[in-house]
Amino acid sequence: MRLVRGRDHGTCRNRDSSIRKQLSCLVFVDLHVFTFRAGNPIRFRIRMPRLDSQHRSSMDRLDHVMSTFHRFASLTIPLLLIGFAWTSHGCRKSSSADRGVEASPSVWAVNEPLATFARRIGGDTIDVTMPFSALDPSVASPDRETLMGFQQADLILCNGAGYADWIEWVSLPRSRMVNTSRHGRDRYIELAEMLTHSHGDAGEHQHVQHVCQTWSDPLIVSNQVDAVRDALVELLPANAAVYTERAAGLKQELSDLDARLALALGRVGPVIFNGDGYRYIQRAHAADSIILDWPGSKAPSREQLDQLPGQAEVMIWRSRPSEQVSQLLKQQGLRIVVLHVDGGRIDPGRDYVDQLELDIKELESIAPAP
Repeated sequence: MRLVRGRDHGTCRNRDSSIRKQLSCLVFVDLHVFTFRAGNPIRFRIRMPRLDSQHRSSMDRLDHVMSTFHRFASLTIPLLLIGFAWTSHGCRKSSSADRGVEASPSVWAVNEPLATFARRIGGDTIDVTMPFSALDPSVASPDRETLMGFQQADLILCNGAGYADWIEWVSLPRSRMVNTSRHGRDRYIELAEMLTHSHGDAGEHQHVQHVCQTWSDPLIVSNQVDAVRDALVELLPANAAVYTERAAGLKQELSDLDARLALALGRVGPVIFNGDGYRYIQRAHAADSIILDWPGSKAPSREQLDQLPGQAEVMIWRSRPSEQVSQLLKQQGLRIVVLHVDGGRIDPGRDYVDQLELDIKELESIAPAP
């Protein structure tokens, strides 16, 4: 907010009255009060007399100054307060309020599991966006438009455990960000490899890396559903009962799918997981399995093939490998099953829970009958 002095608007005419002759002619000055609301300037104009000391005694001048000040203050201070109120309201955040009264709150998620949880709990009361099309959004690099979308969202659902670490290096409204796995930190799985980087002049240092596919852990994912529910209740308190009921149903559905996954893994025997993202599933349901890290497009070497455990009959991949790799594994007596674990959007017509059920059905189809 700023005050700008305007131009003089001329003197008053001389009058025959003796009183007028004793007083100086008044010069009126415009004071312009500027404030801004949502980036748009708003101007108030206040006219007040400017003193001419040539024709006024000291006492008269003092009285005039005081009375003028009081009149000016009585007009200006309320306007200043209104201006500040409008400014703070307009700059608070650019969200659904700026898009219209009827607009649903916008919720942006860093991966498809969190977007699915928000959609299934919030329904049509919210507008959910997961902007990344990559199979693994954790390594995606958001462009300028995507960053602006996150900045303007009413709620930002983050995963935690180091997932999408670009969040730490961009300017996002922290008050609207929710780390959905924060209550499951004690169940994070650490990776042996340390992350080394530097911040400015501080020099290089290391951070512990965690397996970031936390939604594949049956206990952490329950915490994540609760975190999404709580965030939506805070956003739209009137829907608390509905959100609570939907979240309970979602947690039960995820628990049922996890039980089916455990049963299917137990029936197929030892498996080979390709990727660290399966470590939560390995810990929960397949302790006798092994984990490799092969690229899906590059054929494994003879040495790698010779190291495959002979008792394993199933190899689980994050996405379908190339035809060459598939043929080589088939020659080794391995069947390939895809279990999408990276949190990307697989098909526009399916959400994360739908895809998880399809993947489990594929595993069940090759598992021996109990």
